[in-house]
Amino acid sequence: MKQFDWSLIERVRSTHPLVLIINNAVTPQIVANAVNFIGASPMMITAPEEVPDMVAQADAICLNIGTLNQAQQELMTAILAANQAFHRPVVFDPVAVGSSSFRLNWTKQVLDRYPVTCLRGNAGEMAALLHRPWHSHGIDSGEGQDNVSELVQECARHFHSFALASGPTDYVSDGIDVEESTFTNPYFPRYVGTGDMLSSLVATFLAVENSLQAVSTAVGTFTLCGQSCHDRGSLTWFNHFNDVLSEITTVEITKLFEKSEHND
Repeated sequence: MKQFDWSLIERVRSTHPLVLIINNAVTPQIVANAVNFIGASPMMITAPEEVPDMVAQADAICLNIGTLNQAQQELMTAILAANQAFHRPVVFDPVAVGSSSFRLNWTKQVLDRYPVTCLRGNAGEMAALLHRPWHSHGIDSGEGQDNVSELVQECARHFHSFALASGPTDYVSDGIDVEESTFTNPYFPRYVGTGDMLSSLVATFLAVENSLQAVSTAVGTFTLCGQSCHDRGSLTWFNHFNDVLSEITTVEITKLFEKSEHND
């Protein structure tokens, strides 16, 4: 199996999948825009009363625990329970899950009870879910002794899902195979919310094809678009990045990929 299928971009743009997103309170605007720019339709809700209708309509679901509270716990649990009848792809983003027992205990309970399609986090969050020693710092990945490739593979195997550990090198696994890509730049960790955007794009690509290749292609699309922007200053870079993301096509991403491969 080849790692990337750039034709998935055109499938997203032609089918406009509806992505149901429960986001944190920090980045809802940029996450909704990312989904919209790539050609899908973002939907964010806060009312539990809407869950049955929204899950039934959704093509994929993205859950983010960045600003977790009791209301969000109840909302996300209700969505996962309702999805038992529909089996929509679910991306779960365990933001800073190792920073508090409140986050970790609830997340472990939810993941033990409900299946998810893909876990998307950094190495520190993956280590926390596996109770591995790791020196994380809030939302930052931190440092540890474990091999990140092995961490993401074990996380996928343990939770019976795809797993994506993003960082300077991105690792994707289904518990058996591990794929990696290095299409990154220093701006990603400097602009808060790019990880949240990536999670939503993974959900978007899974909406049109539930596969490890779709996860890898979402990562490749996102990071190649970001890598292609060379403006200085985090805000200038971010605006340029969003312009590229909104206009990307299969032809253009193929050119970016070939250019990156040539430069390597």
